[in-house]
This record gives sequence, structure tokens and C-alpha cells, in this order.
Amino acid sequence: MQELDERATPHPTARRPSSWWALTAISFAVLGFALLPIVPSTARLGRLSVPVLQTLWPVMLALGLLVMVIGVRRRHTVACVLAACAAFAALVPINHWRPAGCADGETPTGNLSVLTANAYVANADLQALSTVVLDRDVDLLVVPEATNDFVAQFSETTGGRRLTHRTRVTRDDGFSGTAVLSRLPIEQIGGATGGSARHTFDQPAVRLIVAGLPVTVQAVHPYPPVEEVRSWDASLRELGRWQRASTDEHLVLAGDFNASWAHPAFRDAVGGLHDAGPSWGPFDRPTWPVGGRLPSFVTIDHIMVRGFESTDAAAIDVPGSDHRAVWSNLRLCHSNAKPAT
Repeated sequence: MQELDERATPHPTARRPSSWWALTAISFAVLGFALLPIVPSTARLGRLSVPVLQTLWPVMLALGLLVMVIGVRRRHTVACVLAACAAFAALVPINHWRPAGCADGETPTGNLSVLTANAYVANADLQALSTVVLDRDVDLLVVPEATNDFVAQFSETTGGRRLTHRTRVTRDDGFSGTAVLSRLPIEQIGGATGGSARHTFDQPAVRLIVAGLPVTVQAVHPYPPVEEVRSWDASLRELGRWQRASTDEHLVLAGDFNASWAHPAFRDAVGGLHDAGPSWGPFDRPTWPVGGRLPSFVTIDHIMVRGFESTDAAAIDVPGSDHRAVWSNLRLCHSNAKPAT
């Protein structure tokens, strides 16, 4: 009987099964990926672009939680600890997210319905975009990847005829052009052009009056971080410097940022601003890719604001585009304080 008991009881130094080591290795890999949001965007891992890997942050978070569940079920302490650390690290971007709202002592006034819709090299369906403009009662539309011909054709639609004030597309090749269309009169001003970057896209800025208050709108579309990572990073960093130096109380940054909260350069660009886009709590609704084999998994289209509250928001499919349009209904936050006499 003593011999049988000795055989039945595993020896403390018994070799661990290969599945234990496999789960441990996977846990370390998940932790490594989860730490990517704190890695400088200009870094490279061999031939891989860090910003591209950072877009997989939602996948990292899901994998961390999955490995943690598997570890708990298998009573794998190391996997549980590593996966918990990975899930915690993957939450770093969420700590910077702030919903748009008025502060104490401020009253919402006026109304500005903002829509940003990437035209996908002027291939977005004009009638579908017109329908969104009408359904959402849009006052201001930002269209990255537009051409002058696209804007002219859109202006013939019912929704386009609503937006009679427009900027001209200065780079008419499809990828580089951005147009701003408004129901209210606009004045084009100098904004964040991304001029320090080697490669830039058109990013017009305008000023308009809403409910008697000046509003500045900066269209955003930096160069994508696929080949020219430094140009993308420089454009976002300049955007951050510009908006922090701006004294405008009511500021809107809208467009295709080619970046998400998982990118340090994006967090720098929008530091101090509030997210007016659609979200599930602190998780933004994915906007890219659309219409392909992959499901949408990353939010790179944003409406970021200062001095506004968002009363409603949505991510909207527009046929012909590989991005979801982002819409937000904004109200201006106005201080109740009376001027000193």
C-alpha cells in the first residue's frame, strides 16, 4: 500500500507538461503586446512598424482576458498573473479618455452638428453621404480624401446644398485632399499644417460663429504610419503643440487621425481635449476597416473638442468608404460667471 501511495502522489520536482510551458509562453507574448501602447511610436521592431502593431490594442486586451480565463480554469498561477498584468497594461490608453461635457459653472448653449467622413479617395457614395447629412441635421462636415470634383458633385445633392460654405481642396490627388463644408459662414485660418513633417496631407482650419460665440475647427488627416512613421508622428506632435497653444475656448479637431488611443503620438496630440465620438463607456466605437474581410477593430476617426458637451454621437457606415463616418451633436459650454465691474 505504501508503494501504491508513493506512485499516486506526484513528486514535487516532477517535470511540468508541455501545455504548461506553452500557456506560460503565450502569457509572456500577450504581456509584451499589451505593453506596446507605452512604446514610442517611432520605434521599430525589426521590419515591423510599431504604430501598426499598436492598432491591435483591442485584440491585446481581449487576448489578455482570454488567457487569464484559461489560466484560472487550469489553475496556472503564472499565466493568471501575466495575463492580469497584460490586461492592466492594455488599459493604459483608457486612462486618457475623457467624455465631452461642460464643467461646473458652465451652461450648454447653441448647437453644432459635426460629421467627419473619409471619402476613400473620392469613392464614397454621394447619395448615402447626403442622406447622413440630412438625417443628422449636420452643420459642419469634414471630408478627408476628397477632391474638388467630389465636392462639386456632392454639392448637387440635397444634403450638399445644405452646406453652402466650403474650403477648396488644395491637393487634388484624392489621398491628400481634405474639404470642410459648413451650413454657417466660415473663415479659413492658419492651423496645424503638419509642416515639420516630411510628408503631409491637406488639413484646413476654419472659424465660424455659433450662438454668438467663435468656434475654431481643425480638419485632421496626418500621413499614415505605414512607411513614413516619422512624418505621421511629427504631424500629430505639431497638432498637439498647436492646440495647446491655442487660446480658443471652443475648439473642434475632426477627421481621420490615422491613430487611436493606443498611440502615444495621438495621446499627445489630443492632450487636454475631450472625446465627443461614439463609445461604449471608455471604449470608442471602431471605425476601420469597413467593407473588407476583417471586422472593424480600431478607432482612427475622431471628433475631439474643448469647450463643448456631446449630447449624442454615432459611427455610421457610408457605402464606398473603408471608414465609418463619425457624428456628434455638440453644445457649446458657456461660463455663467459675470465679468467683474
